[in-house]
Amino acid sequence: TTTAFLDSAELTSQLLVAFPATESKKLRTRLRTVAVRVVRIHTVEEEMRYDTPYFAVEAGRPVQVVLINEDLMPHNLVITAPDSIREVAELAGQLGPTDGVKGKQYVPKTNLVLQATSMVPGRASEALTFTAPTEPGEYPFVCTFPRHWQRMNGVMVVVKDLDAWQKNPTPPKDPIGSNRSFVKKWTIDDFSAELEEDFKGASEAVGAKLFNEGTCAQCHKLDGEGGAVGPDLAEVFKRQKNDRVAVLREILDPSYKIDPKYEVHLIQTFDGLTISGIITSQDQNQITIIANPENPKPTTILRDDIEAMKKTASSLMPKALLDNFQKDEILELLNYIQSKQK
Repeated sequence: TTTAFLDSAELTSQLLVAFPATESKKLRTRLRTVAVRVVRIHTVEEEMRYDTPYFAVEAGRPVQVVLINEDLMPHNLVITAPDSIREVAELAGQLGPTDGVKGKQYVPKTNLVLQATSMVPGRASEALTFTAPTEPGEYPFVCTFPRHWQRMNGVMVVVKDLDAWQKNPTPPKDPIGSNRSFVKKWTIDDFSAELEEDFKGASEAVGAKLFNEGTCAQCHKLDGEGGAVGPDLAEVFKRQKNDRVAVLREILDPSYKIDPKYEVHLIQTFDGLTISGIITSQDQNQITIIANPENPKPTTILRDDIEAMKKTASSLMPKALLDNFQKDEILELLNYIQSKQK
């Protein structure tokens, strides 16, 4: 189980694809006597996503999934039954930070959850070692921290014959039904010419659709509807003095400048809890923090229970929200927000 051995075993497993099927199967059988299938999944810093959209395992065989959290924010990895990612995520959203199964934060007590890590702090990792389901199929995995599930998900594909699948891998369906793929890692410089043009108006229907597809409505109100985790967007142009460049930069690079009211703090308690959120009040004895955007009841933590606390330089809003959108769609979204200003 040393890192060096696991690296060697993982590389060997990948290289066996180059062998003829009958020979690779014999070699893989020998490899299995000393190693399990190891899958390493990293989080992507500030983007609220895993670097691995899917991986395959053989039905009924042992497997180890290692979550390596490269982000400052805590994340977990929960493997669910097929077609149940939304239900598990919604159940997790109703939990408080201490009510999960076996003490694991935001892991709901349901048989739809097959395996789950704890909430893994930033720059840390945790391994799940288990036997893969005996029934082939597509088993989603997801971060169940509230509001992360729509971006932070993937699929564990369980197959009868791993060698045969790796020879001809078939990507699984998107676990939340999205048909969008990566377009470009957009920066504000990509829009310099278009942002100099006058506002051209917006299509109400198209703008509203993009506002929801971009998950903006989860955290922001606009035209009286949406979440209240982030600032109301009905006056964002007023706050930015009608500077379209500044408004778009807030969307593409949300950590560029963070309103102090929405700064995220990470708290580690002596009993092992990791809590992140927005502090609403504090004094010399305690801190009140909103840790769950979907259940915004404040959590009060005594200062004597806090082992460590730090303010992050990252926004609660992830980067790369619109990297799966075309340029004209992003401009349409910007125009829609501008059309709804008070």
